[in-house]
Amino acid sequence: MSQPINDQSDVITELKSLIRQLQDENKELIRSFDFLSSQWEEERKRSKVLEEMVGDLSKENQMLRKDVDGLKLTLNKEESKRIFVDEELTKETYQLFKHSRQLKGVGYKYVWHREGKILARKNDGSDIIFIRNVNQVNDLLK
Repeated sequence: MSQPINDQSDVITELKSLIRQLQDENKELIRSFDFLSSQWEEERKRSKVLEEMVGDLSKENQMLRKDVDGLKLTLNKEESKRIFVDEELTKETYQLFKHSRQLKGVGYKYVWHREGKILARKNDGSDIIFIRNVNQVNDLLK
């Protein structure tokens, strides 16, 4: 609509053109929305599978820990001989744990992991901090 419209037929023609253009843009938006919806659904399914896998590993670790505790009772009559079993961490979680251990140098007394989670505590009476990512560790190191 860059030029002034002189008669009614020009107005109708211009309106029809605008309607077609809007319909085309609407179709493109619908296609984009459908694509994003399908991608989101696939990602949701994938994350559900990953959550189940992590849950299964956590349950397996708990069962193994119970077995080890039972073995400790039968085999470990002497308190001086201790048995330690370390649970497996994913590569990313292990890297986060290694980075988190730097907190011991800035006043944190305890940094440990349990059931795939990294935890830290300043002293015996303080709250336990659940470490989620490297940025959180870097903030605590400041």
